[in-house]
Amino acid sequence: MNKKCFVLLLSLLFFFPSCKGEDKKPSASESRNATHTTSALTTGSLAAYKGGEITETNFIAWMEANHYPENKISGILDNSRRRKGHLRRMALELFTGREAEAAKFDESEDFKILVRHAKENYLLKYFRKQLRENAKFKEDSIRARMIYFEVLDYKIEDGVKQIKLPEEEVEKKYTEKINFAKNLIKKLDEGADFAELAKEFSEDHSNRIGGDIGYIYYQMREQAFADAAFLLKKGEYTKEPVRTERGVYVIKVEDIVEVDEKNIEKVIHDQNNAKSLKTRLSFFTVIKYEYDLEKAEDADAFYKKLTDSSPETMLFKVFQKDFTIADFDRELSEPGDPGSLDKAECDIFRSQLHLKDAVLLREAFKRGINNEPEFNKAWKIIRHTALAKKYKNAVILDFSKIKITDDEIEMEQKNIKAINEKKEGLDRNVIVKILTGRKRFAKKLQYEEDILTKNEFTII
Repeated sequence: MNKKCFVLLLSLLFFFPSCKGEDKKPSASESRNATHTTSALTTGSLAAYKGGEITETNFIAWMEANHYPENKISGILDNSRRRKGHLRRMALELFTGREAEAAKFDESEDFKILVRHAKENYLLKYFRKQLRENAKFKEDSIRARMIYFEVLDYKIEDGVKQIKLPEEEVEKKYTEKINFAKNLIKKLDEGADFAELAKEFSEDHSNRIGGDIGYIYYQMREQAFADAAFLLKKGEYTKEPVRTERGVYVIKVEDIVEVDEKNIEKVIHDQNNAKSLKTRLSFFTVIKYEYDLEKAEDADAFYKKLTDSSPETMLFKVFQKDFTIADFDRELSEPGDPGSLDKAECDIFRSQLHLKDAVLLREAFKRGINNEPEFNKAWKIIRHTALAKKYKNAVILDFSKIKITDDEIEMEQKNIKAINEKKEGLDRNVIVKILTGRKRFAKKLQYEEDILTKNEFTII
């Protein structure tokens, strides 16, 4: 994670001030206009509540910890309506999480089981994001134009149903398209403009811009397309139609460049194309990295030890220190005595890991990602989010506490029949589910309004 992100996350250490209980519950209107008893609001304050405030720095840190992409963060900050909605969500997580901690819900076994899986998933997601941000690549990239003719091996009936076509019919379509493409290649040989032919004949949406699909790298396209395109020199076009599983192409190469993570935005002048290509290449680099980890000589043996062996089994070494299964369990468990971990639950937890995720976690542990201050500050936010969500669903919105009476069921049946006289009444169990969901949603809205009011939350 970059320095800016670290500074933003560091500020969250001061984001959770303690909140004293109060004797009088203010009304919703009073809470929105209350004079807060906190110190003077700092520059960049976006919202305030009893005992604290949410600054722009806090807000950005919360969004980054939740892996909001940069364009979404900037869009939220620039749009007051969207900003209010996400600030409200952030505040609800803060206040609900505090309530859960006060009720010691975070000490419950249900939450401890949840947090094991949540921490594993977050560590994987965090590490993958870190790998993408620091990905190094060097690839040949071409700027290509294409004329495309679609060939489908099915037809649509009744608007939705796909009917497989006979092989001879599909081949007939390919022959027609290939012959037509050959005629266009003859026109190109005679001096016709590729872009104009694409505008007139191509069956791809890029036809409006002369078949220009921007800069691509080899793995972005089907192999037959890529093989043909990357054999061309600058200014050349394919002398024979290119057949793929999707149809038939004529391809022209406008430019050839070698791109890496440093020069890509300089050599590709279309910044949207450059940014998109960089994202794709970074993602591809990480996929290849994970594939190589999975194909390591000891990967299968490591995974077998992880899922089948005792806590003392050594998985790998970190700085000459053995890293055992017990260490693995400890890193992904709740803080406290590792001896308190339930062995059966640990065994189930480890057996649910896929080989790809297991070897990536091993690499994260080897690199010490799980001990980095930036990760632990971000994980603190995500843990708090998970706590708030689990508590609200399990305690506040507990299905067992929502009761449906016979009168309510009868009234709902009458309402359904009144709306559609021909429709028969629904099954009783279906009616109960509908009414329970409706009451649960209403209870959720009321709880959220009450807790925001209790904490005197207001958006500035």
